[in-house]
Amino acid sequence: MLAEKVGDLQQAAQKLSDVVRLYPRDDKALDTLASVFANPQWTGADGPERAVGLYSQIARRRHEAGDVDNAVAALRKALTAMPGHPEASALMERVLTHANRLADLDRFLRERVATAHSDQEKIEVLFKRAQLAPHLVNDIAEAMRIYQEIVALEPAGGTASQELATLYLDRQDFGKLAELRERQLEKATDPEFRLKLQRELASLLPRPVGDREQAAVYLHAILQTHPSDPEALHAYAEHFRQRGAWRELVDVLEFALNHARSTAPQRRAAPRLEEVRLSPRPSWATSIAP
Repeated sequence: MLAEKVGDLQQAAQKLSDVVRLYPRDDKALDTLASVFANPQWTGADGPERAVGLYSQIARRRHEAGDVDNAVAALRKALTAMPGHPEASALMERVLTHANRLADLDRFLRERVATAHSDQEKIEVLFKRAQLAPHLVNDIAEAMRIYQEIVALEPAGGTASQELATLYLDRQDFGKLAELRERQLEKATDPEFRLKLQRELASLLPRPVGDREQAAVYLHAILQTHPSDPEALHAYAEHFRQRGAWRELVDVLEFALNHARSTAPQRRAAPRLEEVRLSPRPSWATSIAP
């Protein structure tokens, strides 16, 4: 290394800078100068950043020339000098994507996930992996696994949850969809979003999943906060009718009637009892309070 021969990194940088000014397209000179800035013994605080800039310059030049291997090699050096550098990372992704080296891109994204400095950065990189997975031997299962990892990090109702729900629907995996919605419900705090999840679960569980009793639990929860919800009242009454639990059904009808009477200004919005078929009710139906 020139710095070792000169014995002074600052002097080496100066001499190499002179060479680069004379031969600005000499990648070997740029690479050597970058290695001086990246040297741990460099005294200036800007050394790593300057090294990344030079390595990235080499990478862009090699990429434009179609020399992907050397472009990637230069970016590897840049990311060694400053791990996780955003511009160098973005350039690496671009180079590998344009070269259609998707397996290499996936490996690089895995590395970025492992070294992410925050949950938000990790989520962003995981999303890229999830979107890439179907193009790697059509690996939908891996995409779902990655989305599941993101769901554990993001707030309830985040983008990954919706992507995962779409994949479950496409595969008609209603059991997994119900599990996803139940996990979201555990984390959700917004009343409207909780109501939306409860309604979906109450609709999803009886037929595709086959758990009518758990669906009734969600209908019960809906009516505790929205006593005049016509769809929940009708579904709850239908649940008891199908079970032949007539006394429970009567309780539901009485509950609907009492609530309608107690909210006279809202009486028009209350469900008409004759629209709810006679049906059964479970023992815990009486715990519903207006």
